[in-house]
Amino acid sequence: MSVQDQDRDLAERIADRDERAADLFHKLHTEALLAAARNNGLAPEDCQDAVQEVLVTAIQQIRAGRFRGESSVSTWLQAILRHKILDYWRVHFRRDARLVPIESLASLSPIESSSICADDVDAALQVREVLAGLPNDLRSILLLNETEGWTIAEIAAMMKMRPGTIGRKLAEAKEMFRQRITAR
Repeated sequence: MSVQDQDRDLAERIADRDERAADLFHKLHTEALLAAARNNGLAPEDCQDAVQEVLVTAIQQIRAGRFRGESSVSTWLQAILRHKILDYWRVHFRRDARLVPIESLASLSPIESSSICADDVDAALQVREVLAGLPNDLRSILLLNETEGWTIAEIAAMMKMRPGTIGRKLAEAKEMFRQRITAR
């Protein structure tokens, strides 16, 4: 029996809610997914969670009839993992990369402020100035997408605009920001 035939057979059994098939599925794919998660820079403590999310998502999708068998299960699981990793980095980037308000720099102790490079403060001031110079709607869309991690669809729903319009405005905002920041 070929690998694809085995994949289809296992998927059919999972779709029929065979718990032993789900356990076997878990055993067959956990190690490879863990290795891929580690190789993509996930923190060791987050790898197991990401892999668990992938396997739960995959089983739910199989039971919902969304696995079509056009690729191997391994390839399909790797694609799901890539999306989970992107979500992970989006959340961690958003959490870790917030700009420190310039006003708060004055309240730092000398020890804390000595670790802040003057170039970082200058860059933050330049970013702030460029952002302040963008039209309000473009600035709002850019900040919601880049710092808050909102999708175009989420921004469109909130602003009661079409996603295509938001996508165009986001591209315009990014280009305007890029041109203005590189001109400095």
